[in-house]
Amino acid sequence: MIIIPFHCKNEQETRKVQVLKQAYFFKQGFLIIFITLILSFSTQALTIQKKSEWPSLNNDTTTIDNNEGIIFTGLGTRIHVFDKNTLLQKTQFDINSKDSILGVIADKKNKILYTAAGKSGIYIIDYSSSENLKIISEISNVAEEPGFLQGEKRSYINPYALTLKDNFLYVADNSYGLRIFDVTEPSKPEYKSGYRNDGKSEKLTTGGFFDLALFSSGSKNYLCILDLFYGLKIFDVTNPEKKPEPVAGKDLRGAFFNNITLVQDIKVKEINNRWYIFVTDKSQSKEQAVIAKLKFINEENTDPGKKFLLKTPQNTGRCDELKKGYAIALYNDYAYVADGKYGIKKIDIINKTGVTDSGVEIYASKSYDNVYSKSYAITLNDATIYSSDLSRGLVSINPDIFSENNSTGELINFKSIDKNEGVICSASESEFSKGFYFFNIENSTEPKILKKLPSSKKAIFVKNFLTGFTGASEEKIYVFKKNSGWETIAEFNLKSEKPGAFEAFENYIIFSADNVLKILKYKEKNIEKIKTVNSASKIFSIYYDPYTQNLYTGNETGIIIYNFKNPEEPSIKDTINTNSKISNIFVSNEYIYSASGNFIYIYDKSMSEINVIDAETEVSSISVDEDFLFAGTSSGIQIYENPYKNDYKLVTTHGTRNKVMQIKLEKSKIYSANSNGGISISEYDKNAGSTPEPFKPSYDKGSGCFIQSLF
Repeated sequence: MIIIPFHCKNEQETRKVQVLKQAYFFKQGFLIIFITLILSFSTQALTIQKKSEWPSLNNDTTTIDNNEGIIFTGLGTRIHVFDKNTLLQKTQFDINSKDSILGVIADKKNKILYTAAGKSGIYIIDYSSSENLKIISEISNVAEEPGFLQGEKRSYINPYALTLKDNFLYVADNSYGLRIFDVTEPSKPEYKSGYRNDGKSEKLTTGGFFDLALFSSGSKNYLCILDLFYGLKIFDVTNPEKKPEPVAGKDLRGAFFNNITLVQDIKVKEINNRWYIFVTDKSQSKEQAVIAKLKFINEENTDPGKKFLLKTPQNTGRCDELKKGYAIALYNDYAYVADGKYGIKKIDIINKTGVTDSGVEIYASKSYDNVYSKSYAITLNDATIYSSDLSRGLVSINPDIFSENNSTGELINFKSIDKNEGVICSASESEFSKGFYFFNIENSTEPKILKKLPSSKKAIFVKNFLTGFTGASEEKIYVFKKNSGWETIAEFNLKSEKPGAFEAFENYIIFSADNVLKILKYKEKNIEKIKTVNSASKIFSIYYDPYTQNLYTGNETGIIIYNFKNPEEPSIKDTINTNSKISNIFVSNEYIYSASGNFIYIYDKSMSEINVIDAETEVSSISVDEDFLFAGTSSGIQIYENPYKNDYKLVTTHGTRNKVMQIKLEKSKIYSANSNGGISISEYDKNAGSTPEPFKPSYDKGSGCFIQSLF
């Protein structure tokens, strides 16, 4: 008897192997078995990579002036000013930079706000009138001490974080290293000195500094800096006139575990007459993060009153129970960590709960996962924790009893997105940032904001239109065109007709208002209404297919298909009864894809239902190319192969900051508008790994797939 079992640890390996026993026979006591292994790759390979997001989020974008009772929070290119007690917005100020705000620090004495905006430089702002901020100077380059990128000079500065002491501004320049400016006269900042941080692997590339913490011990001032080369460097900046050099440091990879190598935030605290550095850090390949505690200033045995600096900080403790570890704030005996969608974690940093073999203390965390759902930054002021939350804006928290005091509400909320040539436009419906945003995406790794056109009411839709865009707010329809810059060239007042769905093609604009379809026509900078079509029920989605010239509307109980060859005289062509609300429609190759709740229903050209996909989460947007279906959901972008076949497969789920409201595909790019999370640009490659190495089964039972022969 011949037994040839195949054991595979996962479903994908099982699909790859088919065994054909072609022939076997016995001759003179010899057993000859012919076995042919055939690769059967039923799942097409696909890789997806996030290229960029806007706005950039950082952990140092909130600063507080207790004397004035105000809080400054930077998000995107805007500085929001809130009343400290009520969290009501007093004003907002747009610095009109091309890059997002990454750090802010307030000079409370002189009423000056210093703002780091990446490659756009540093903006110095007078807030002597907190409701009338004004830029008094900018720092964009330091020609005398440039950084380098692969040997080429970079005189521009690229500030990621900054801090202030005694009229000196310390800047973590990601393209150079450490820079120090004399800001005695804020309107005329003077560059004093710097430390160029040369990369370990490429000497002609500099920079990597992205976060810092300044503190004083006795008569000494120290600056702790994190860099992207996984290092911690400590500078003595007691004399800021002197060129800074590191006096201590450490490769932080040894402080963590499981290849966690992306350091994110740093804070310093004195505990029992010793100084400690606390660093948050995460894995780039999976959801795993840690907070590490390192001792770096100790008591000298011969003189307890005299302290000395440890040249190599010592690992003394850590907490391994984090997922994201974006930012950290220290209060009394606890660390509060912004852990992204997992909320805020409270960690006891004094009392050990266990000790590793190396003597490192292990700290436990208390989880508050469901309290603050999207926390990405956190700061402490006057015994109050302030958390920056994607869903709820700025939240004030009592750290002792961990109860919420107040919140501002969402600061940004993109609802819709579309692309025209090298520009994308997105509509934001947040009260704090409502309007239309235009981005240059010729370099998809760094989208640059070109223009913001505010709207008096929430902006909810945008579509590629002619040579520009058309958009809808709650009160108007707009047409935007690029002249000398992006501008509004036509408007149409809606009165009380709030759009529920939106579409545009050629020079026609279609929107729904409850159960009515309204058709507008644009001509010579004018928009006029030409037709009204009544529907049997409320309309939630609209899609125009240019190939069939049909218009599809998703209604309360199904889909209505209109003949739109003449948009000024449309007629009903067909209907599909779904008995469920259709929130989104996409048509490709005569297949109709529709979203309803957690389900995607697929119909062929005969209007017959051929498949149903359960996404197990709410689906808000659908797009399709020749091989894959992309579904924007409340938990990211789901990608399916063979969506119109019974053997459809979920290939992957691509995570985003928050709920995906709309996606746009173009070639290998995915553009998504994310609720409270801004916009995301990702790139996918469906040919990656399409010609893999031949499959070789193993005889080792511990391997992923093995073959065993018994006689």
